[in-house]
Amino acid sequence: MPAAAAVAARGDSTAARGESRIGADVSCTESRAAAPRIEALTQLVVQAAVPAAGGFATSDPQLNRIHDLVRWAQRSNMVSLLMDCPHREKLGWLEQTHLNGPALRYEWDLTRLFGKIVRDMAEAQTPEGLVPNIAPEYTPFKGTYRAAAEWGAAFIAVPWQQYLFTGDAQILRAHYEGMKHYFAYLESRARDGLLDEGLGDWYDVVAGKPGRANLTPPAITATAFYFQDAQLLARVAAALGRSDEARGFAARAEKIRARFNREFFHPGTAAVYGSGSQTSLALPLALGIVDPAQRPEVLAALLRDLEQRGHATSGAIGFRYLLQALTEAGRADAILRFLQQDDKPGYGMMLRRGATSLTESWDASRAASWNHFFLGQVNEWFYGALAGIAPDPANPGFRKFFVRPRPVGDLAWLEASYAS
Repeated sequence: MPAAAAVAARGDSTAARGESRIGADVSCTESRAAAPRIEALTQLVVQAAVPAAGGFATSDPQLNRIHDLVRWAQRSNMVSLLMDCPHREKLGWLEQTHLNGPALRYEWDLTRLFGKIVRDMAEAQTPEGLVPNIAPEYTPFKGTYRAAAEWGAAFIAVPWQQYLFTGDAQILRAHYEGMKHYFAYLESRARDGLLDEGLGDWYDVVAGKPGRANLTPPAITATAFYFQDAQLLARVAAALGRSDEARGFAARAEKIRARFNREFFHPGTAAVYGSGSQTSLALPLALGIVDPAQRPEVLAALLRDLEQRGHATSGAIGFRYLLQALTEAGRADAILRFLQQDDKPGYGMMLRRGATSLTESWDASRAASWNHFFLGQVNEWFYGALAGIAPDPANPGFRKFFVRPRPVGDLAWLEASYAS
C-alpha cells in the first residue's frame, strides 16, 4: 500500500540528505567509519480523506478475510483518483469506478471523490464524444486501450450510482448532455446494432494466459454495456423529467437487446449464449437481455459450467454480473461454495498464497500485481445481497431502502451496517 516511511538513522547526515536507500548496504566501510544504520521503519497508510461507511462480519472466518482483502486493496488505491495499483501504474482506469462502485460506496463515504472523478471524465471527453479509458488522461493510449465500451460506461453508470446512493440529482443534470454525447459516439461506432470496441472480460481465468479476455469475445461485453448505457440513460432522463427522451432511450435499448439476442443466443447448443463462458451467460441474465422464457436454459448452462469447473471464471468485467445473475436466480449457495474453497482460482487461493490485499489475477500469479481492487465486487454482494441492504431506486438517497438478508449455506450469523 502507499506508505510514508520514516527512517531513524545514526551516523553522519547522509540520511537527512536522502542519500541512504532502504534495502541498500549501509554497513560500516573502511572509508566511512560512521555510515548510517537503519534503526526503525514506520509505515503510514496514505489514502483519500474519506470516512468509513460500512461494517461487515460473519461466522465464517474466510468470508471475513475476503472482505478485509478487498477493503485493503480499496484503501491502497484510493487517493485523488481510483488507481489500478499503487506501485506500478497509478492511473485512473474507469471500469473499476462503476463495476466496483457499490462495493466501494458500502465501505466508504465517497460522495465528494466520485463527484470529482465524474468531472475528470467530463474534462477528458473528446469533441467526438469518446470518454477515454483513463481519467484524467495523463497518457493517451491507442485503439481499444483508449476506447473500450466497458470502461467508458463509467460516465453514465457512476452518476447514476451517485444518485441512487445520495439522492442528489445535480450530478445527473450537470453531466446529462455529456452522457448523451458519449452514447452518440457509441452509436457512431456500432455496426448493425453491435459494438465490438471493447477490451472484453479483463483477467478472466485461463491458466498461463492472464490479461486480455480469453473466454468471452469483446463484442459480447461491449454490446452488453452499450445496452446498459441506453437503459441507464432512459432512467436518468426520467429522473430529470425528460419523459420523451426517456422513451427514446428505452426504445434504443430494446433494439440493442433484440440485436444482441439475434447474434449471440443459440438455444439448444452447448454454448447457449456467445462462447458459453460464464460471463457470456451471466451478463444477459443480469442485465435483462434474456427473454423470460429462455432464462431457465441460460441459468442451467451457467450452473453447469460452475459445477464442472468448481470456480468462477469471470474476470473484472463479468464477475459483478455473475454474482447478480446467481443471486437473482436464488442461487446464492453456488456463490458461497466458490467463495469458501481455496484450492482453485479465487479469493481463497489468494489468501492461501499469502495475499494481504486483493491480487490482480484469480490465481495470485506472481507475474501480476498483488495490490489491485478490480476483482473486489464481492463486497457489494456481502452488503447488498447477503446482508440485503440496498437503496430503493424509487426513493434514492436511502429515503427508503431495502433490508432483505439471504441466509445461505452453513453461515450461523451475519452482521452488517451502512451509514447512509
